[in-house]
Amino acid sequence: MAELKQNIMRRVYVIYAFRMVVPKVAILTVALFALKYFVSFVDVFRNMPSLADISHSVLFFWSAFAHTDIVVQESLVATLAVLTFMARDLVRNAHMLSFAR
Repeated sequence: MAELKQNIMRRVYVIYAFRMVVPKVAILTVALFALKYFVSFVDVFRNMPSLADISHSVLFFWSAFAHTDIVVQESLVATLAVLTFMARDLVRNAHMLSFAR
């Protein structure tokens, strides 16, 4: 009886996880496609200073963010927000990652 309950609960956890993850992954996918469409990452990396120079790197990225289109800004904010929420959900629901019998 305990094994049946464990199998049922495992399926419930999987369905719950999919319901939590799918909307966030969809938003993340749209935001990343928008970034890919509007941003030339090759040019960004070509123009940026060395990452060893932290102060200039932070200034570069802040300036690049401030002087870009609103679509890119919103896509970056959405990407960071979704990644933050996904990390939070992962930490909160880490106990469900164990599928041990």
